[in-house]
This record gives sequence, structure tokens and C-alpha cells, in this order.
Amino acid sequence: MNIRVTDQEHCKKELILEFSSEEVLAETDSAAADLARTLKVPGFRPGRVPITVIKSRFRKNLLDDAVSKLLPRGFDSAVQEKGLRVLGKPVVTDVKHETDGSIGVTFNLEVAPEFDLSVYNGLPLVKKVRTVTESDIDRAIDRLRERYAELAPVEDRPSRAGDTVVASMSGRFLPSEIDGDEKAAAIEGKDDFTEPNFSVELGQQGLLPDFDQALTGISPGDKKEFVVEYPKDFNSEKFAGKSVRYKAEIISISVKEVPDVDEDFVQTVTGEDKTIEDFRAEIGSGLEREAELRAKQSLNGSAVDALTDRNRFELPSSLVERQMTSRTNSLLHQLSLSGVDPRNLKMDWQDVRESQRAIAERELRASFILDRISELENLTATDEEVSQRIEAVAAASSEDPAVLRARLTKENALDSMKAQVRNEKALDLVTASADVRIEKVDGLSEEAIKGGEDKQGT
Repeated sequence: MNIRVTDQEHCKKELILEFSSEEVLAETDSAAADLARTLKVPGFRPGRVPITVIKSRFRKNLLDDAVSKLLPRGFDSAVQEKGLRVLGKPVVTDVKHETDGSIGVTFNLEVAPEFDLSVYNGLPLVKKVRTVTESDIDRAIDRLRERYAELAPVEDRPSRAGDTVVASMSGRFLPSEIDGDEKAAAIEGKDDFTEPNFSVELGQQGLLPDFDQALTGISPGDKKEFVVEYPKDFNSEKFAGKSVRYKAEIISISVKEVPDVDEDFVQTVTGEDKTIEDFRAEIGSGLEREAELRAKQSLNGSAVDALTDRNRFELPSSLVERQMTSRTNSLLHQLSLSGVDPRNLKMDWQDVRESQRAIAERELRASFILDRISELENLTATDEEVSQRIEAVAAASSEDPAVLRARLTKENALDSMKAQVRNEKALDLVTASADVRIEKVDGLSEEAIKGGEDKQGT
């Protein structure tokens, strides 16, 4: 068998296998012999049909059978001989049967990128370390107070900013050609939609000013009519750029009452009898753990930036496209979990997907680099480490570990998880040998404060 490999763009290669007439004949004879043992042909006893008759009558079938056996065997041999790391499924683009009986087969392949790995020990890295302050603890406790706040009815005053108003609403779209005072008159006719328990917090960020103004200064039992002008870029296509005449009957007005930080509050949050000082210390410990996690993420990010900057190479285009799609789908899933229907958002999702290209390429490039380091350092993922990762992922998604393992096995995704564990070890090796510069920062971000709420030990 003759093997030829031609480089193409974006980690694609053309692989041509040429099987000699002798190889094809040997495989055809073998197929004919197998067929002769079972084939029944009139005029011949079973198992005694001459090979020449078999080859004459079933020439095409035998040749097809020979090709079906030569191709996978020859492909595997060629991949091993040329050291090709094939990604995905190869595509047969041409099969040529030459007059001398030889056969030429052309494959199109996508392969892992080939690159010379740069030095990865002793990299100059930056680690941002944030110090937890008393202000951070106060902010974390305030978030908990908001979480445990209760709504109390308002009966002695009109509604104002910060109140929650519940109203029975009906709405009617106004014709676009009507404007000014004429809109106020366009109230006859059937309502286009109703919302029996419309709830809104006055003064909240993102609330349209028309709603805020109309529902401020009212009391339970009041009835009010008003027009809302929706902006053209409103996130619901149904309302974007439209004018709606609303009729509202106020059901209730309530105000959020945030609990004081006392021992009763501590008991409610923790389920234990603790002093306020112990509670603050526990909150601080959770924030410290979150700060440590963020510091490690900062160092890892610095390492990935250094590795990807020092190792520039082409990436398989299909992998980049798949990674972009995966990131976009994750974004859509997060929106759905937060109660937002992506279909109602006026967004060009193709543009959103394209915006994921740079980070998708960074992630893939880092993966190939860390995989190479893992090979050089003989790093492996043990069964115990994979099991621990499965349990962690299952816990995060509230899924049974056994069910998750079965699904990953069915989807042939266990190897991917092993690679993740192995590459994390490679990243730890890089950071452990690095020349690290510490950048100290006082205070945590709001995101870190939120993350620390789950690490209180409560």
C-alpha cells in the first residue's frame, strides 16, 4: 500500500491510499473463497462451486467487499504510520479503480494541530489576591437580609419608590398612526391581553418610566388608565416600538421589610444558636474561601494567557464552530434558567454566536497545549479522580452520579472528562513552576460576595 498525505488549510489533510493490484486480488480471492463455502449455484454441489465461477458472476460484489475490508485496515495503518491525530469522522471523497486492478482511495481528514511547544516552566504570571474586609462582610450580610426580607402591606400612605404594587391589568395596542391626545381617546374595543396579578417594584432598575410614574402615588382599590410607550429596542418583540393603553385596578401595595441583624436573624439563617460575632466570623470564612478560589482562577487565567500567547497555531475550523455553538447554547440555557425566554429577546443570535469566536479559540488552543504538556509529563487521570469529578458535576446539577456516569458512557464522553482532569493537572504543574507576581487588592467584587454566600458553612 502506498500512502500520500497533503496538507490543506485549517488542520485539514488529504490522505490518499493506493492499494496494489496484488493486494486487491488477494482480498478478492479471500472474499470469493468465503462466498464459495456457502453459495448455492445450480449445477454445482454446495461448497464445490469453482472460484472462477464465483469471481465471474459476482465480480462487483467481491470487489466491493474487498474495498470495504481494505479501506479501514489501510486507513488505520496509514494513520499510525504517519502519526496523524484524526479528529472526527474521515470523509471518503474519491475511489478510483485503475485498469491494472489497483485501487486509489482519497480521504479528507481534520487533524489535531501540529506545533512546537514553547517553554512552559518558569512563566512570569500574575495572581490577583483580594483581601476580605469588614465592608465585604457587611455587604454579604446585607444580601442575606434582602433574601430573608418580607413584604408588609401598606395601608396608611400612597405608593412610592421601593413599594411592590400588585394590580389587575388589561392592555390594548394603539394604532401606530394615532399620537398625542388622540391616544387617550382610543380606549374603546376589546382588550388585547390581561394580566390579573401584575406585580412590579417601583423604582427598580429597568422598569419603564411610564409604569413607574403611573403606579406611584396610588392606593389599593384605585383604578387608573395610562399609556406606555415601549422603546424600539425593548427586549420583547411583541411590545417593542408599540404603544399600549393600560387599565389597572390596584389590588395591593406592600413594602419590603428587611430584618435587623440580631440573634433571631442569625438563628433563622443558620438554624443554630450563635452570637452575631460568630456569625460574622463564619461569613468571613466563607468569603475567604471564595477569595482563595478567585485567586487561583486569576493565576490559572494568567497561565492560560501566557501559554496561548506563546503558542500560536491554526485550529480545526469544525472544532471552533462546535465550541462557538456550545457556548451560545450554554448562554441560552442560563437565560432559560433565570426565567428569560430567549425567543422574546430582540437579538441577532448569529451575531451573539460569532461574538463567542475569540474565547472559543482561546479555550481550544489552551486545551491542545495542556494536552501536549500532559503527554510530555506523563500525566494521567485515575478512576478515583474521574469518579470525584462526576460526583461534583452531578451535585452541581442535582443529578444522580450513577445516572450521569451512564449518560457520559453512552455519549462516549468519559474520555473527555478524563482529559479535563489530566489537563487541570498540567495547568497546576505550569502554575507551580511559575514566577508569580502577587497583586493585592482590598475588597471583593459583587460576584465574589454572591459566590461567598454559598461558602458560609451555615
